[in-house]
Amino acid sequence: MDIPLVNLACQLKPIREEIEDAVRKVYDTCSFLRGPAVMDFQTAAANYLGICHAIGCGTGSDALYIALLSLGIGPGDEVITVPNTYIATPEAIRRTGASIVFCDIEPNGFTMNPAKVKALISQKTKAILPVHIYGQCAQVEMIKRVAGDIPIIEDAAQAWGASRYGAKAGSLGNIGCFSFYPTKPLGAHGDGGMVVTNDDRLSEIMLSISRHGESKVRYYNDRNGLNSSLDSVQAATLGVKLKYVDAWNKGRAEVVQYYTERFAGSPIGVTKVLSGNIHVWHHFIILVERVNDLIEHLNKKGIECGRYYPLPQHLQTCYREIGHQVGDFLATERVCNMGLSIPCWPEMTQAQRKQVADEVLAFCC
Repeated sequence: MDIPLVNLACQLKPIREEIEDAVRKVYDTCSFLRGPAVMDFQTAAANYLGICHAIGCGTGSDALYIALLSLGIGPGDEVITVPNTYIATPEAIRRTGASIVFCDIEPNGFTMNPAKVKALISQKTKAILPVHIYGQCAQVEMIKRVAGDIPIIEDAAQAWGASRYGAKAGSLGNIGCFSFYPTKPLGAHGDGGMVVTNDDRLSEIMLSISRHGESKVRYYNDRNGLNSSLDSVQAATLGVKLKYVDAWNKGRAEVVQYYTERFAGSPIGVTKVLSGNIHVWHHFIILVERVNDLIEHLNKKGIECGRYYPLPQHLQTCYREIGHQVGDFLATERVCNMGLSIPCWPEMTQAQRKQVADEVLAFCC
């Protein structure tokens, strides 16, 4: 079971003609950038999220970088984030020239631990960047209580459709950042990203940054920026898939419920859903001893699985100069050392779910 490929193939088949029709309209109009498909998807995305402004960009990594730049973050500043994330999160901070300050996660839902944030805030702190990891929202309102006026940028790359106390991921802080990488809950058939906000001023700045710093008048530039656009073909694809994303998220939740029931009473640890959250299960993470041996066992049975992420960011070679060591972030290191993502896609059959659960239990018990 190759997780991404099986998931995408099952997802695409019933809506392929609808997507092809949407893409054909792009070719008919030759509006490949900044065209109607992009405008329509941005409007639909904003409505879905319950937010005022949604701006497409080239990648989720660009979305993070654009968000940081829009707040004027640069050399001499600090941004707090978590080490339990893909490198794109701290990498965006590094691209601005600001310093990365890592904060450990809470041990149950694996998101930023609000109780540890206050001690990390300094005069140089210019933003806090929690990650809605694996499809679960961070406890943003708790982070806000200690952050005061410090802006919150949500890394919601893995969390399209997730919510916290009824508010969608991306709408909880000052700016939300999404990835439309093909395997994400809402994925394009290439790459893409989006920044969202309720702040009119930040919206104008982020749009300008994504267009080489262009002002409202073309060829007149107000600031340095970059070239980062969501192209019309991807927007057309996403516009179709947006109609189905809630059903896909629900389908994964049903698979997770089955796994959770099967693993109850066993030594297998499972992700806890934090109070107030709707989790969209981009990954279903279990915690096991001898994780590499379990991977080998599952692979021999034809079951693909993955570790997200085997080496936490504070121990990566590229961040060695920050000075962290093994043991500095125990909750993060526990998840990275023991965590395994097992197959979880909406169209999994009962037989497939049972095969995965049976093999995991056979190894662990």
